[in-house]
Amino acid sequence: MSKALTMDQLIEAEERARVAEGKAVEYQNKYYAEKQKCQNTHERALRYLKEHGLLDIKFRRAEAEVRRLQAVFDMQQTRMDDATVMWQADTGKHDTLPDLGVLLDWLMGEIK
Repeated sequence: MSKALTMDQLIEAEERARVAEGKAVEYQNKYYAEKQKCQNTHERALRYLKEHGLLDIKFRRAEAEVRRLQAVFDMQQTRMDDATVMWQADTGKHDTLPDLGVLLDWLMGEIK
């Protein structure tokens, strides 16, 4: 059986609920205020980087890295193409592109 609450207990429970709700709103407001501070700091940092040309430097570095990696890829592709032509001539499979594993096995056999 449930025990009936007295009027004082009901008033006290209502007050506790009001306090808890107030704290929840207070914490939510603090959260949004901190979030806004972070966004403002981020925007100020971006503005600073733009004003001092630092974003351009990072962008140019990234472009240089892309060009470097593209050159490595292009060199690998050229070597792969050369090895494929040699494999096709050796196997007589002129209309076939070998799987990389097959090509490497064949190249290792050529070295031995």
